[in-house]
Amino acid sequence: MQLAISYLFRPMDVTRYALSSFIAFYILAALGIVALGGARARGAAAALLALTMLVHVYQYDRKPRDLQFREAVALATEAAPGRERIGVVSWASALYYAPPARRADLVRLPQNGELPPDAAQIRIVILPSYMRPTALARYRAFYPRLDGIFRGVEVRSK
Repeated sequence: MQLAISYLFRPMDVTRYALSSFIAFYILAALGIVALGGARARGAAAALLALTMLVHVYQYDRKPRDLQFREAVALATEAAPGRERIGVVSWASALYYAPPARRADLVRLPQNGELPPDAAQIRIVILPSYMRPTALARYRAFYPRLDGIFRGVEVRSK
């Protein structure tokens, strides 16, 4: 059902909207706790569950969770005013953070570093750091100016 909903609402990042799956987990955990015999056992199990969840939230907040596409797309759309084309390798992430009026200006670039035929029209690109080094080097050679670097994402232009 979640996959079907993600296809209905584009762009939708499935991992960000997976909160509905936690409801089923909480129901199963509650059923397991209720099945335990005695009030002390149920209280201890509920406390252990709460402690486990709090530790997980604490660990989750301490480390960076994702690449900073929001900041990269904001910089790229500002650096490419009007209807200038913006090349992106990670299409879904950039599409999610791009303003609706600028989504048509995004051009999907292949991860292997091959430049599309209309690469001369693309003035600025958003490159994730998880690309192969050879592909990243090819894009960096064609777009030599570094406009901004974020956690795992860089914005380059000609």
